[in-house]
Amino acid sequence: MPQRKSCVSPCSAVAAATTIRPMLCSLLQDKAENLRWEHEIVEQRYMRLAAERDALFERFQAALHDVKQKTGFKTLLLEKRITATAAEAERTTIALSEVLAAAHLDSAVVGHLEAQIGDVIGAKDAAIAELETELARVVGAAR
Repeated sequence: MPQRKSCVSPCSAVAAATTIRPMLCSLLQDKAENLRWEHEIVEQRYMRLAAERDALFERFQAALHDVKQKTGFKTLLLEKRITATAAEAERTTIALSEVLAAAHLDSAVVGHLEAQIGDVIGAKDAAIAELETELARVVGAAR
């Protein structure tokens, strides 16, 4: 059987290659240009998000500073209230003791007054304990 000859001559193969090469080059250049555009868009988006992140961080830092400052003021106020309440309770106890000593009252009456004074002191102690608990909570929350 005779061999068939190829329909494509070597010259036509070279001609086809020279027409395909510019098309491929053009396609690759288009693809590279699209990738450059996509890169530029992604880079701009990154810059915008980085600026937004920085702004959020600054706002967070400012809010944190405000909370710490307010907590410090509240702590100072609670400490002063505790000190004032303790001093008031002490003054009241001393004054009542002096009044009872000067009054020369019956021991039953003195016992009744001491019970009432004990109730008042207990209420003041409870108020002091409540303020101290609040202070501990505020200080614990600040840390």
